[in-house]
Order: sequence, then structure tokens, then C-alpha cells
Amino acid sequence: MMLQSTDNMPINVGFLGKGNASCPEGLASVIEAGAVGLKLHEDWGCTPAAIDCCLDVAEQFDIQVAIHTDTTNESGFAENSIDAFKERTIHAYHCEGAGGGHAPDI
Repeated sequence: MMLQSTDNMPINVGFLGKGNASCPEGLASVIEAGAVGLKLHEDWGCTPAAIDCCLDVAEQFDIQVAIHTDTTNESGFAENSIDAFKERTIHAYHCEGAGGGHAPDI
């Protein structure tokens, strides 16, 4: 429905699918349904397992992931997110601490 709503617009539009999942099958179905990328967000549980799963699926389908890591350190600290990246290339934004990215260790 969302894709069809842009049919009459003279621009290219792509939608990101929700990337928070611990099983790759759900993410694959979102991409196969038309998502051009995936979005990980702390509001949906940006756990190390969700990060790893999403990045694995993104590599498989050659798509991008937008990631907003855990601001309040509920599922880990910055080091845990970095470990979940497994040396994969990422573009970090919202990484300045409380209100965007991991809060500093106080």
C-alpha cells in the first residue's frame, strides 16, 4: 500500500523496513516485499543479537541498514554494539551519547 501511494510521484521513493529481529526469515520477507533497506532502532530493542541478525541479512541481500543504538544501555554498552558489528563497515550517527547513541559510562 505504501509503495503504491508513491506511484504518481515523479521521484524515486524507497522505504526502510523494520530491522529488529532475532530470526533472519522475518527480515528477508520484509525485503522481498519491497523494502530498500532496514532500520534498527533502540525503541524496538537494538540488542547485539538484533544488530548481528540485521547486518547478516543486509549483507545477504546487499542492502543498507540505518542503526540507532541503545541510548540508555539497556541491552549493553557501546562495546557490545561494536562487537555485534563484527568488523563490518558501518556509518555511525546518533552516537554522541544520551539522547542519541550509547550514554557515556558514568
